[in-house]
Amino acid sequence: MKKAAVLILFVSLSIGVLIQAQETKKKNPMQKLIEENNIPKQKYEKFWVILERNYITYHPDEKWNVVSDSLSPICTDDKCYIKNVLGLQDGKLSYKDGKCMIAVGSAFKPGKKLPIPYKYEEAREYIFSRVSNYFEWGKKFRSLSNQDLKDVEMMVKDYPAETAQSIFNGKSMFIYPLNFKGEYCQEKYRYGRGVVVLGKYNVPLYLYFFMTDESIVDFDKYLSELKGLFWFEDIENV
Repeated sequence: MKKAAVLILFVSLSIGVLIQAQETKKKNPMQKLIEENNIPKQKYEKFWVILERNYITYHPDEKWNVVSDSLSPICTDDKCYIKNVLGLQDGKLSYKDGKCMIAVGSAFKPGKKLPIPYKYEEAREYIFSRVSNYFEWGKKFRSLSNQDLKDVEMMVKDYPAETAQSIFNGKSMFIYPLNFKGEYCQEKYRYGRGVVVLGKYNVPLYLYFFMTDESIVDFDKYLSELKGLFWFEDIENV
């Protein structure tokens, strides 16, 4: 009887060890590192919290569904060209027709509200350095020369100030194409637009539109459907 009990106990322990080994094998090295060293999982802030510190208020709208509310890549395909160009973005929204996705990015991620006013010259240099990266313009990891800045400005299209004011309560806005290198992102999006909106104190909002072969012609419609969704605060007395 005792031998049988010992045998059962031995078999049970062996199975337990085997299962644990299989589970450990399934975990990738990063998971093991986190668990073995009790490292807490990083928690990213919601995109609307980051925007609020940039004096931009997010007003949810049923026309736009939140796909991701915090820092994440555009897609999961490591070979996706546009994903690797844009990197991680603060949030993603999808239009109700499923044919347009927007990635939301902010220039700054301060721990508290951004000091203002922010100088236009600094904002301009930062913005166009960022845009030049998408066009692979100038020398990588180097500041743009004045001529480089002028050249990159030729690649963007200014929208009327009235449009920026009406949709975002912004001061100015410009748009440029996103290059997908002819590839599909998420197996559906192949065309895109980058939109930069500046508020009264030169704090920028970055929006990246992802559209299908058919929906690219409706870009202006999707842009207008953002009216009131992202709103630059009136900050006269800040």
